[in-house]
Amino acid sequence: MNDSQETLIEGVIIEPLPGHVFRVKTGADPPRILFGSVGRRMRFIKPKLLPGDVVVVRVSRDDTAKGKIVLRTRVPEAGSGSCTWNGTSWV
Repeated sequence: MNDSQETLIEGVIIEPLPGHVFRVKTGADPPRILFGSVGRRMRFIKPKLLPGDVVVVRVSRDDTAKGKIVLRTRVPEAGSGSCTWNGTSWV
């Protein structure tokens, strides 16, 4: 799929569902809930995704109710400075 037809959205996993599918609450304005399945590259890594984890979801403009989880972001520890995801790399 063309990159111009997709957008990356950061969200929080609310609950796991069967078949590597998760319910994700986005922080976009307005906040919405979508279904995120684990992307192909993430399946090779086999990450443990738990409720409360911050993830990046790739969403198509055609169907904004579901997407692919492409990255589990690191949550910075308290007092260690802040690291943010700008969409392409850590800053």
